Amino acid sequence: MESGRTNWKNILSPGGLGCEETDPYDGLRRPAVGDTNVTVLATGNPISATASAPAIRPLRRADIGQIAQLHNSLLLGDDRPPHEQLCDYMDRLFFSDPWVSDKPALSRVCVDDDGQVLGFFGGHPRRFSFEGRTVSAVAVGQLMVHPSARRQGIAQRLATALTDGSHTVTLTTSANQASAAVLRKLGFWHPPFGGLKWRKSLHSDETRVSRLRGRLKRLLGRSGVADSEDHSRRIACRPITDSAEWHRLRLAAREFFPLSSHYDADHTQWLWDMMHDSPARVRPWAVAVVDDENGAIGWAIGQVSPEGAVTLLELACRPTLWAAALGSLFRHAAGEGLTMIAGPCTDPALTAAAVRHGASLKDMFCGWAAHSKDPQIGLAMTSGQVFWSELDGEAWPTFRAFPKTASA
Repeated sequence: MESGRTNWKNILSPGGLGCEETDPYDGLRRPAVGDTNVTVLATGNPISATASAPAIRPLRRADIGQIAQLHNSLLLGDDRPPHEQLCDYMDRLFFSDPWVSDKPALSRVCVDDDGQVLGFFGGHPRRFSFEGRTVSAVAVGQLMVHPSARRQGIAQRLATALTDGSHTVTLTTSANQASAAVLRKLGFWHPPFGGLKWRKSLHSDETRVSRLRGRLKRLLGRSGVADSEDHSRRIACRPITDSAEWHRLRLAAREFFPLSSHYDADHTQWLWDMMHDSPARVRPWAVAVVDDENGAIGWAIGQVSPEGAVTLLELACRPTLWAAALGSLFRHAAGEGLTMIAGPCTDPALTAAAVRHGASLKDMFCGWAAHSKDPQIGLAMTSGQVFWSELDGEAWPTFRAFPKTASA
């Protein structure tokens, strides 16, 4: 593995990366912000065909500048050199993970004879616990192929390179229609709830009416309150102040699900640091859900936008207490002055509880897909016995929150 920091200014000049002054999307539809993975638009930066087949190899630090520009070009429609802050963040994401610091990068690039990147598929090592044993996994995402290199089988070759190996589980949280088609050919399974998101407004008229109705019931002493609402009166939320507490909470998830994330303290600290080092306009949000009789019963990890909207990346709870936990979480977030909270539908019971509290559902452009070489683990996946987290995949890095172009 290469060491040291890359001087991005030396490799991000327009001349070095072949950027043009004219709009490369002139006369064509620009990609919508949020279109991820395989992008099919033509650009004004053609790549000449090579006589030999492009090579697939591990990601190197020197490739980061080209990966960042490919990301901005395909997702944001901007072919100018990427900002150094984005390059530094990607460098940390793919090379500072304590589980890869002493090993070759899992991510794969496709390059031509001149070393120009034609495609990329990001990969991160993950660990799961399944019935008391540790299971190795790889999280994949950001599948990108340069439009001029399409229809050469590059996406399939990149996906095959990352799926093969000694690990047992391969998963992604960011499969759109194009990348999902590639992964299905390799036997990936798509959960029925994959791609659904729930969204709850914290200051809507419906929320205020619901609060007034609840107060009225308590004042009148009406009976018939559900058990989960009983629980909600003794469940509260409090901030998580450090990664050590979050690590202890994550270990408890093994009691809830046969197949769950398994992180050591170093990796939890790394994730915590990466989230706190996001751009200034996106801040982390970490909350523990506490039962006054049983202690901590769950937690929520997310990121808050300048407008006060929370996007949850990880939400866990005892399966029988979803309704009560969400009720407490919504009240806590509203008390902080936040405006909205949203998260992935990683569990049918979670989805039902969110809808019960007035959340709306939306089918997003990307979703979950997973593959296991172990039949028992595959059965656990299809039967809903898995603790899914956005942090297990690669949908959580806030690449789009960085400045788009290089500094002067």
